[in-house]
Amino acid sequence: MDTGMNSIIEKTGVCRGLQYWIVITPMGHRCGYTEVAPEEIAGDGRYCIYDIDCHGGLTFSHPGCGFFDNTPVVGFDFNHWGDAPDVPAAVAAFGSSTEIIPHIEHGHVWTTDEVEAECKCIINQIIEARKIAQKNN
Repeated sequence: MDTGMNSIIEKTGVCRGLQYWIVITPMGHRCGYTEVAPEEIAGDGRYCIYDIDCHGGLTFSHPGCGFFDNTPVVGFDFNHWGDAPDVPAAVAAFGSSTEIIPHIEHGHVWTTDEVEAECKCIINQIIEARKIAQKNN
């Protein structure tokens, strides 16, 4: 499925009632996105009102991205120091339109399963933070 964000959705799922998406980019790295409530998106550059621990930290939020059926999301990527692109997957997905940068092909290639585990970890943190916030109100 072409996302319109120059990435392709590789996998979607639901964990504890929240949807998540895994995409691969033309550069060969994967990104993960998880559903949040609109009020959980921070407008102060933090991406989310909760402190979320994930690979590289959160790097994206949107209150209703069409890419995800207008669902509010937070996201993260696997394009950091020590991360490497999944060249075979990028070539299979994008063919000759890949944008892989050769000098960053060394490092850990994050699989779809690993990104999915990170999405589920983020969802668990969001659910627990919601419980704490509800208890404090």
